[in-house]
Amino acid sequence: MAAVFGGALASASCGVTAETQAAGSDFVSPGAPDVIPDALRLPDLSTSDGVVVAGDVPRSTADADVEDQGSAAVDAGGDGLVAAEAGDANGGLEDGGPVQQCPPPPASMLGVSFAGTGRYRTATSVAHPGLLPRDVTVLLPMGYAASRDAATRYPVVYMHDGQNLFDDAAAAFGTAWEVDDVIDAVTASGAIAPHIVVAIDSTPERLDDYTPTFDADQGAGGKGDAYADFLALALKPVVDAQFRTRCGREHTAVLGSSLGGLVSLHIGHRHPDIVGRVGAVSPSLWWDGGAAASTYQQWAATASSLPYRIWIDAGGAEGWDPDQPGLGSMVSNARLLRSALLGAGMHFPGDLGYLEEPSASHDEASWERRLPSILSYLLRDPQAPLTSSPSAATVKTFGPFTWSQAPAMATLQILIDGIRLSPPSDAVGWSSTPEVTVGGQGWVSFVGPGLATVTGTYLGVSHSRTLPSVPQDGSLVAVAIRVQGPLGTPESATLRLVGDHPATGAWDASQGVDAAPLGGQWYEVRLALDPSSALEYKWTLGAWSSVEKASDGAETANRVLDTFQSPLTVTQDVVEQWASEP
Repeated sequence: MAAVFGGALASASCGVTAETQAAGSDFVSPGAPDVIPDALRLPDLSTSDGVVVAGDVPRSTADADVEDQGSAAVDAGGDGLVAAEAGDANGGLEDGGPVQQCPPPPASMLGVSFAGTGRYRTATSVAHPGLLPRDVTVLLPMGYAASRDAATRYPVVYMHDGQNLFDDAAAAFGTAWEVDDVIDAVTASGAIAPHIVVAIDSTPERLDDYTPTFDADQGAGGKGDAYADFLALALKPVVDAQFRTRCGREHTAVLGSSLGGLVSLHIGHRHPDIVGRVGAVSPSLWWDGGAAASTYQQWAATASSLPYRIWIDAGGAEGWDPDQPGLGSMVSNARLLRSALLGAGMHFPGDLGYLEEPSASHDEASWERRLPSILSYLLRDPQAPLTSSPSAATVKTFGPFTWSQAPAMATLQILIDGIRLSPPSDAVGWSSTPEVTVGGQGWVSFVGPGLATVTGTYLGVSHSRTLPSVPQDGSLVAVAIRVQGPLGTPESATLRLVGDHPATGAWDASQGVDAAPLGGQWYEVRLALDPSSALEYKWTLGAWSSVEKASDGAETANRVLDTFQSPLTVTQDVVEQWASEP
């Protein structure tokens, strides 16, 4: 398996420029174009201009705990060095249980102190042998100051590329993950307990720090061991000493994207006794020709070193895989890693969370859209396992759905306890109408032109999606209509396009076309239409009683699509509110 795994990863490698290294993004697509054209991607709010924002990172204190002022050293319990954690010894999880002494910081870190007011505390120019100094910011949970008793302790999630996590103004490409807002919302929903977030800034040597090996093609890499030791053996003891943390492995998570996802896996592998939760978001498994593959296979082969819980995800618009048209290289590599972990004894969805997002690109905006599911899964209470069955399913598609082009792929997303996940392909049952055939792993091949329906089923929950198959003679054109629902529209809602064309229900709201959710309040309908015709339509939540309205509640005119571009027309709508809203 090692040769197959490594070879697949090597074939999907991509280049890195000095500009993207400095800006904090390591992924650049190779010479071949992405399989999914730009017109089919979700709106990207980032501005990938390669500009690095220097200077202090502004932190919002509008929601700060007003009582919690001054240096974080106040919270150290007196000595500022050693924090005691209730309930971690012998796997205890409750406050008031056995007490474990957290390891003290090494002598080289005794001068590191976090200072600030409100919920944000920063240590500047934190140094470690072999690494450039960097700033580290700690985000305390809501209510931290109000619960000063020593028994109230908090799990911790360590995140890389810290400058990209909180504020757009500080983010490398102008778009942040908005981790503070998202984790507050996920915590308020009850999905996770309050957590401390440790945001570790990257440096101009990011490619070196976040990679375990030297990549000759990139001319960089190989400081991953030093960075892993810095986080686990130096920085973590300082955080444990100065804040009221739970320091056991089951309460310690690492999370990052791209090369940050790669180094998160490396940290989990190198320090399994310290880090028990690993989040690898769009991990750059292509690095050094896929050399990390053999490491993670060894990791997966040693059950005792596996993480307590792991999250892996990838977007279909990330990279290009010449061996699998219609599927981005990030997804194909993530599938291989998922299979290795499942083969080692991990279980989906119990301790292995996995998500494929076909429309997602390699950027902070895409990662922010997935962040609620990532945090809800990775940081979930150990004593609150996921329910065993999904409540909803959605068929999503990779690649161009055009009869004359190469086969594409369908994947199934499910919703468990509000978390979006993608079950292993071989666990999904597929069926279709005669216009297409669905093979192993969800590969879709068109037999002829027209509208085809593909249905995916997992643990008794099914969803169908209509796909247009467009002939080469131009007699039909493919149309993708995307819509952004108003804030608060549940992802499980049924958004239905209803119009004058027979394919859109001929104005019968019960016979329209249901939209597939794309994440982040976005949904999509695909159609195959006569290029000489026009389409009038409206959006509903499944009935005329919930038809779209203007922001003031007034009726809206029919939407009209009368210009078609062969072979694909894409349009985007925004619904201001639904008729059922006050």
